[in-house]
Amino acid sequence: MENVIQIPSQLGQVLRTRRAKLAYNQTKAGANVGVAQKTVSSLERHPEKSTVETLMRMLSALELEMVIRPRGNPAKKSAW
Repeated sequence: MENVIQIPSQLGQVLRTRRAKLAYNQTKAGANVGVAQKTVSSLERHPEKSTVETLMRMLSALELEMVIRPRGNPAKKSAW
């Protein structure tokens, strides 16, 4: 399932939902990639204050990947 993220709060919700689906608490999710529980909590509550590095680590811990594409039809290919 894909999630379109347009505002920071949506990112936090997607991360929380995925973590719950994997049955990870914040400590376990963070420990998988060397991030403290409080950092996971902060990323979920205030993603706009987190670093790209922290986000990438959490995506890895939650078995997610980030895709950047132009807005519009996801099936439409673009050369930017």
